[in-house]
Amino acid sequence: MIYLFVDGVYESLRRVTGRKEAILCAWGILATGEKIMLHLSLGNRENCETWTEFFREMQNRGLRVPMLIISDGGPGLKKAIEDCFPESKRQRCIAHKLRNIANKLNEDGQQRLLPLIKDVYYQTDHAIATMIAMKLILFTVR
Repeated sequence: MIYLFVDGVYESLRRVTGRKEAILCAWGILATGEKIMLHLSLGNRENCETWTEFFREMQNRGLRVPMLIISDGGPGLKKAIEDCFPESKRQRCIAHKLRNIANKLNEDGQQRLLPLIKDVYYQTDHAIATMIAMKLILFTVR
């Protein structure tokens, strides 16, 4: 496996209380490009201890060290990734990052800035990405 995506998804699992609980999820992307579900687990909290246990369960079942792990920016998750996969690179999930940025912008800012941010992120050419980023910086300075 090359890439590991991890996230906590909150779902209402109890009809009576309506309380949402975290389901810890892991997906892998193989060298062939195939996406596979690797592991699910209830995690009442997304702290370092819960994520570490989640990762150890996968490692005990034979999970090899991924080249890149994509996650949100939760401190407990980041620490667990560092502890369990010190050789792996970690990248912030673009969907989570864009959601965080969007929450800080008004509607006009969202419509104008988010497409530019996506353009920078998805560029394959560094020079073009830098040019778009400069445009983004100039836009935000106004």
